[in-house]
Amino acid sequence: MTRIETARLCLRDYTPADLPAMLTLQTAPQTRYYDTETLTEAQVGQFLQRVIDEAAAEPRTHYHLAVCPREAPQTAFGLVKLVLNYAPVGEWEVGWALLPAYWGQGYALEAARAMLDLAFGPCRAHRVVAFSHAANAASIRVMERLGMQHEGTLRETRRWQNQWADEVVYGLLEREWGG
Repeated sequence: MTRIETARLCLRDYTPADLPAMLTLQTAPQTRYYDTETLTEAQVGQFLQRVIDEAAAEPRTHYHLAVCPREAPQTAFGLVKLVLNYAPVGEWEVGWALLPAYWGQGYALEAARAMLDLAFGPCRAHRVVAFSHAANAASIRVMERLGMQHEGTLRETRRWQNQWADEVVYGLLEREWGG
């Protein structure tokens, strides 16, 4: 069972009791703004079950952790992930999503930093990447504050608001991570 504490946060594995929080997070219009589809309750339930199942895998290659206040670790208000993308080069992907009430307070940065510590520590990552819709300035700001470098723009890789949209990829190498 993974549990990581930071100055203000508790990052922990999801449980079935987190379904209402996960449903709120995954269906909030602001949180899903840059996504192409709206998820149903059944889809969110299936995703939660997959996340719980992946947490039991050995070796573990998927970390989807609930982001909670440190003083109330049962109250999830976000998700942070670290997923093995490409084992031969030790590449992992980091990502995050928070309920809008928690935006702009440094929580995404704090949670993502903890995941980079996990990646470059126990997971032995060589590199970590993050992807974002090219217009998502807030996520790009988090990537840059983490010290990630813009590695490229993937042109027209997703449908968004009935048109093609670009995606950016940022990366960080093990030797660049200072913690």
